[in-house]
Amino acid sequence: MPQSTGRTQRQIIWNPGSIPGNPIGIDAFREFADRAAAAGATHVMIGDVPDAIWQLRNRHDPHPEWASWPVWSAPNPGLFKLAVPPALEPWLPKEEAERNLEIIRERCEVLRGLGLRSTLYGNDPMWLPEEVFEAHPEWRGAQGEAMSLAHMPHYSPCIDHPEVLAMYRWAMGELCRTAPELDDYTFHSNDSAGGVCWAGSYPGSNGPEACRHRTLTERLVGFYDALQEGARDAGCEISVNLVLLSTPPPFDMAALQPGQYYRGKDAQGRPWAAATHSNGYFGPVYPLLGIPRVESFAEEMEKVVASAASRWHITFGPGVEPLLQEVYQELVAHRTKGPASRMVALRRVAETRVGKARAEDLLSVWVQIERAVTEIWHLRVPGSAGLLMLIAPLMTRWLITPLVPDRTQLSAEDKALFQRHRVASTQQEADSYEIVLGRPGFVGDSGVWVARNALNSAMTLFEGARQEAEKLVEAAVSDATRQELVNLTGSLRAFFLVCRSCRNIIDYAHTLATAGTCDEEVTWRDESGRYGMNRTGFELRGFARSEMDTARELADLIEQAPAPVLAMTARVEDEHALVFGPHLPAELRRKAQIMQEHMGEYNELYPPPNRKLARGEVGTMEEGE
Repeated sequence: MPQSTGRTQRQIIWNPGSIPGNPIGIDAFREFADRAAAAGATHVMIGDVPDAIWQLRNRHDPHPEWASWPVWSAPNPGLFKLAVPPALEPWLPKEEAERNLEIIRERCEVLRGLGLRSTLYGNDPMWLPEEVFEAHPEWRGAQGEAMSLAHMPHYSPCIDHPEVLAMYRWAMGELCRTAPELDDYTFHSNDSAGGVCWAGSYPGSNGPEACRHRTLTERLVGFYDALQEGARDAGCEISVNLVLLSTPPPFDMAALQPGQYYRGKDAQGRPWAAATHSNGYFGPVYPLLGIPRVESFAEEMEKVVASAASRWHITFGPGVEPLLQEVYQELVAHRTKGPASRMVALRRVAETRVGKARAEDLLSVWVQIERAVTEIWHLRVPGSAGLLMLIAPLMTRWLITPLVPDRTQLSAEDKALFQRHRVASTQQEADSYEIVLGRPGFVGDSGVWVARNALNSAMTLFEGARQEAEKLVEAAVSDATRQELVNLTGSLRAFFLVCRSCRNIIDYAHTLATAGTCDEEVTWRDESGRYGMNRTGFELRGFARSEMDTARELADLIEQAPAPVLAMTARVEDEHALVFGPHLPAELRRKAQIMQEHMGEYNELYPPPNRKLARGEVGTMEEGE
């Protein structure tokens, strides 16, 4: 159970973070757990397991990909992905759950040897295959998919039904028998195709008539009871905490029992945990890796340390753990009380890495990164929680989408390059440069102007930070810090290139949308006289050329960087909407090649106003011209 930190009885939970399709291996987990124990942590999150393949069986429906890998602070499963109740064995792959449970068992063995405990984050109640509800219609609960994205309905089981509650109780018991170190189960719902009956899911509040009369309080407390009773069946005592429930009806907090939390609060209104989250997966940086948000982490840690919460939940993002762990230890040892004292603490951390003479320079790098990320964070698309990098370069596959003036000329093979894992609900959306997650992205003169300037500012800051970090490599006080700075320069350049790609696509789409409104002839004058060109064609070619160069440079960088700069899977079969596959460099080069193959179309589609040619017609040069 929770160990003493010397100040109060409290759980200190370390979350290693991960990326989709790349669950942390046992050796890396052991190394992380060793550092957690050495730093005084009491718990480590253990739920990072491979994607649920059964949820991805319909590749024509993009929404289940959110459910196979929940999109919050770490990739974590629902309970039925860890232990398949006998009643569900005809439809859920038992061998997949057994594989996942074995991963958790191995991790708990590591924790046991270090005297550490564990917590788990999940998504429940999670949707089940339609065949389950055809066989058991009385189990059908809330419809939960985001209707702007999904092609078909997805239903979670009704947690008012006693047979469903019995299955959850059984699954929690199996988990606790395998992982007796488990102390907490935190989960979210009404997202990623999960759903609680009559509690405001994406398709609106819905559920079966059989449970319409029950209150949300009765429903959730009954679910909590089943989970805790399952743990007790295995000799464990756990807390349960539902952290996300979109637009719910009223809930009576006084009904919560010991160890039960609703949206992060117990019956007395006390928080489940004080937490850091800025460097986790669900933020403005992903799918870029190795970009530390040091200032944000320090500000969050200051609040955590000052909190009276019974738990600290500390998330370290992929590729930035060593630096943030040193910041963590500094702020635990020296409590700060505002921006000035935080910067003093961060300067001490910088001195341990590059010495006193260069500490201000390293602080400048961290500050520029934070400012650049803030510029990106402000580019919010409706329905995206402001996650431009997640939804546009990655989920909408902007990064590998070729820019061509006439998309009807792309072959099916060329379209497959970027549409294979692109989240789109219609063919029109799949072909669009402007629609992201079912909604218009940055459109109109004002929207495009704001996006262009924010991206330009971010690019300037990222490049400035990269140049400073590059100069600091020689000042590193250790080989580990030297490598950390080298890795950072690669990640910063990658972020610069991804921002430039976003800017190119936004400008290209806007230019296509406004073609014909300012197509006066542009005159180029040089020593040979005059040459006329169409303004739209001139602008489109410029954006396209920049995007081809960007794609090729990013491909080279991914292959040459000493550490991963983008979230990519090791295996082709693990790629999906939330992570790139291992062939991303080849796909970037193919994108550039496709764009080059279509460069001649600009002359055909956008000739100078005084020299219009029919498509495919070859103009002839008159004598004297």
